[in-house]
Amino acid sequence: MYHELLEKGYACLRRSDPEAARVRFQHAIDSEPERPQGYFGLAQTSLVDHLASEEAIQALEQALEADPTYAPARAFLGIELLKKYEVHGAEEALNQALS
Repeated sequence: MYHELLEKGYACLRRSDPEAARVRFQHAIDSEPERPQGYFGLAQTSLVDHLASEEAIQALEQALEADPTYAPARAFLGIELLKKYEVHGAEEALNQALS
């Protein structure tokens, strides 16, 4: 069920329906909060929907709380921090994503 919700969420993003995607990713998070992929999808929805970067950063941090080794979330976090000119944090996150 978790993977199905993720797949449906990404299908909604491809159809340019971020609100429907957000619902699917939130259901994935609710069903398995210990897994990072739902939070990562939620972060991507925030970015596609042009919401505040803070929402994306929060979701990425939650993904990393669930799994500190989840490189995609670490890389996206670095990018979002760089957009905010938080160079030190961005460099740290990107270096961790690469290792």
